[in-house]
Amino acid sequence: MRKAEVNGKRLGQNIAEHRRNKGLTQEALARCAGCARTTIVRLEQGNSQPSVEMLFRIAAALDCRASELVKGI
Repeated sequence: MRKAEVNGKRLGQNIAEHRRNKGLTQEALARCAGCARTTIVRLEQGNSQPSVEMLFRIAAALDCRASELVKGI
């Protein structure tokens, strides 16, 4: 269980880093990905893990590959 928590945190860090590099707010990313801002907040904090579909929607909104978001996990 401990390893899953670390992985969730790393995924969240990757999403946040890509979002900031694109100059997007959490609200703007959520709008582009078709989800609620609270979803992005939970993901970036490592408190939630996205479905595969959501991961691809976030990657598309960030104009990157999903593999870049899971890098280091």
